[in-house]
Amino acid sequence: MDKLSLSSQEAFIGNKQLQSINKSQTRAGEEKNSEEGSHRDRVELSEEGKALAKAGIAQELTFTDLQKVQKLQKRDTEVQVHEQAHLAAAGGYARGGANLSYEKGPDGKSYAVEGSVQIDTSQEKTPEATISKMRTVRQAALAPANPSGADKQVAAQATAKEQRAREELAKKDRENGSLGKAAEPGADKHGEPLAESSKQAAPPQHRTRLMVQAYTATPANESLSLIA
Repeated sequence: MDKLSLSSQEAFIGNKQLQSINKSQTRAGEEKNSEEGSHRDRVELSEEGKALAKAGIAQELTFTDLQKVQKLQKRDTEVQVHEQAHLAAAGGYARGGANLSYEKGPDGKSYAVEGSVQIDTSQEKTPEATISKMRTVRQAALAPANPSGADKQVAAQATAKEQRAREELAKKDRENGSLGKAAEPGADKHGEPLAESSKQAAPPQHRTRLMVQAYTATPANESLSLIA
């Protein structure tokens, strides 16, 4: 009887000790997992995130907030660089600076998330001037490393206007050639010889007037937006 009671008591004490050991092992495992999780979080932080943490901002923001701030910082840089590329290539055809739209981040700062640049796309007074201008407009539209869909549309429109200006220029050259041939001494409009009494000098300003009238510019306030 005494021996049986002693064995039961020993079994009870052994179970208690085993439970205590299991609890200790569980706590140790939880602490280890917590340390590993914290380590993983620290490893995933970028240089910008580390800078934020060093500045004390990380104490006020969650890890998710820090990630969002990093994304906003990256987008802000992309937009700024994109619009500056447009402005630099557009030169005097840009109408003002870049128009930027901002988003406020979890850190309380504003970051540029969208941008656009207004550029003058109106035709000039002569085909030659329009051709030169549309080349600049196209270069400005495609200046960023990654042109947007709107940028490519502006470039396509500039190319179309340049082509129309070239056609006008070719037409003007043909008309000027015909006028020059008709004005030759001793020849009519078909190039046939004229009688001495019929020979006349061509009006000196007639050709110049046709050159100007052959090309009509569009309104000077025409413009398009280059968008990031």
